[in-house]
Amino acid sequence: YLRDQINKLLKGKQITLVVVAHTPHKFTFYSGNTDKFEEQMLGKTIDEAFAYGGKVEIHIGDTLLIFTDGVYLRYYAPGEKIPAKHQLLIGFEDNSFLIASVRMYGGIWCIPTNWENAKVPYFGGALDEYYLQAKK
Repeated sequence: YLRDQINKLLKGKQITLVVVAHTPHKFTFYSGNTDKFEEQMLGKTIDEAFAYGGKVEIHIGDTLLIFTDGVYLRYYAPGEKIPAKHQLLIGFEDNSFLIASVRMYGGIWCIPTNWENAKVPYFGGALDEYYLQAKK
């Protein structure tokens, strides 16, 4: 399973680089302001990954990084050449990388862990219920 691979390869690694929306893609759907992704993840450590109904959720301190169906994740070991095109690149202290790319459509969400306690929907519209149902 993808979550098992993430936990094996990334758990405990500190994030040293975050590049969001490097290659524009009309059908990549980001949560909130992509300018905040770096401050939400940089310097934090990968805690654990979970899978819910076609989504992968990575806990990074007080942040959830969620990939919906349609997002392809690939790990690059130190020294491996990374692709020029990607929608999200996360670099780690050991010079390894996690790259997310979207071919047709997909969502990359970076949200606070306590969003479910917010008074208003975090994603907006039907996405809140879509995500919550996937977790059930």
